[in-house]
Amino acid sequence: MAYGMVVLLHAKPGHRDEITRILDTMLPRAKEEDGCLAFNVHNSHDDPDLVWLYEVFTTMEYHDEVHESYAEVKAVLEQLSEHLLAPWVIYQGDQIRTL
Repeated sequence: MAYGMVVLLHAKPGHRDEITRILDTMLPRAKEEDGCLAFNVHNSHDDPDLVWLYEVFTTMEYHDEVHESYAEVKAVLEQLSEHLLAPWVIYQGDQIRTL
């Protein structure tokens, strides 16, 4: 069963575009990962400073042990912190249905 995450990133006012630029640097890495099934970046219609990610991996173990070990991932996490108004919020769980 696949493992999914929704990550909410609340940007400092005026920093949303910088957050999405930083996240865009992750797309080539995510496309190369056999264990990454989806890595989608969304902006909120309700809050101009909210960005959210929808990520799906083959397993939680893959995410924790492989995905999080890449230097690109560590660099993105470090770069994001200076643009966030508050710590990110993560919702995670196992996929129970799909199209």
